[in-house]
Amino acid sequence: MSPRSLKVEFGKCRLNSTAPTTQNRMPPQLTPVSVSSLAADERICPICREEFGVGTSGETVKTQCNHIFDRNCIQQWFSVGNSTCPICRQDLRQVEEGGDYLDRIQMPDDLRDQIRAIDEAYERQSHELRERSNLRFRETLEEYRRNALLGHIRALELQQARAEEVGGDSDNDESGDDAGEWEEYEPNPPSSPVNYPSHRQPAPPRSRNREQRVVTLPDAIYRAEFNYRRALAELEDIDRRIALQRQRYTDSIDQHHQSERRILNTFTEFATAAQSNDRNAIDSALATQESVTPFLNHAYAVSQQEVLRLEGLMRDRSGLWDGFTRAREVFAVERQRFMDGVRERVRERERRR
Repeated sequence: MSPRSLKVEFGKCRLNSTAPTTQNRMPPQLTPVSVSSLAADERICPICREEFGVGTSGETVKTQCNHIFDRNCIQQWFSVGNSTCPICRQDLRQVEEGGDYLDRIQMPDDLRDQIRAIDEAYERQSHELRERSNLRFRETLEEYRRNALLGHIRALELQQARAEEVGGDSDNDESGDDAGEWEEYEPNPPSSPVNYPSHRQPAPPRSRNREQRVVTLPDAIYRAEFNYRRALAELEDIDRRIALQRQRYTDSIDQHHQSERRILNTFTEFATAAQSNDRNAIDSALATQESVTPFLNHAYAVSQQEVLRLEGLMRDRSGLWDGFTRAREVFAVERQRFMDGVRERVRERERRR
C-alpha cells in the first residue's frame, strides 16, 4: 500500500460536527507595525531582503506568530496559495470557531500527542535560533562600532601628541636630532580593526613641516570589514539552521519508515484474524488497520514538509553565499590596498633616513 493511496483514505477520516471546514478559514490577520519601533537588525523583510520603508516597499506588518514582513511581499506569498508563515510555517489562517484541529480528528491519543510534541519542539527550536541569530548580529555590530571609535580616538590622541611634541622641540629642529621616538603602524588581522603600535624605533630628524606618521584606517576598509563580518555571521546562522533541519528531516524519515512497518505488521494480524473467522478478532483487526492509516499519512506528509523546508534553507544559503563571497572579495581588495599603502610609507621613511 503506497503513501499516495493511503493519503486518499486519510482524507476520509471522520471529523466531529464542529470541525472547521475550508469555509470556516478566514484570511490571515496582518497587524501594522511602526518601523521606528523595530531594532536595527529587524528592519529587513525576510522575503525580499529589502529594508522596510525604503524605495517601493509597502506597509510593515506583523503576523500572528510575531514575524515581521513587508505587506506586499507577504500578501503575494498568500496569493499563490500559501497559508503558512514563510519562516516558522505556522498556519496563519484564522479559524472562525475555536478549538484545536487535532482534537477534532479521530486518531489514536499517542499519535495526537506526538504531533503536538513535534510542533512544539519545532516552534521552540525556531525561536531559540532566531534569538541567537539576532544576538550574534547585535554583538557584531556593537564590536564594529566600539573598535571603530577606539581607532579614531587613538589616532586623534597620537596626532595631538605629535603636534605638541613638534611645537615644544621647534628650537632644536636644525640639530636634526632629538631624544623622542616615533611609532610605526602595521595593519592588524581582520578580527581587530583597531591598530596598535607594533614596535618602536629611534626618531628620524625633525623638520617644521614634517609629515605626520600616524596611519589611520580608511572608511572603505571599515565598511568592507563590517560587511564581511555580517555576511559571515549570516552564513554561520543559516548553516546551523540547515544542520538542525537536516536532523529534523532524518527524524521524520525514521518515523515514516516505522509507520510503514506498522502497516505491514497490522496487516499480518488482520490476515490471521480473517482466516480465523472470529468476528471479534476481525473487528479488532479492522479497527487497528483504520487507526494506523492516518499515522502513515501524517508521517509521510511530515517528511515531505521537512524536506521542503530543508530545500528552502539550501536556496537561502545559496543567496547568502553569493553575498558572503562578494563581501570577502571586497575586503580582500581593501585589505591589500591598505597593506600596500603601509609598506609604501615604510619604504618612504627608509629613503628619507
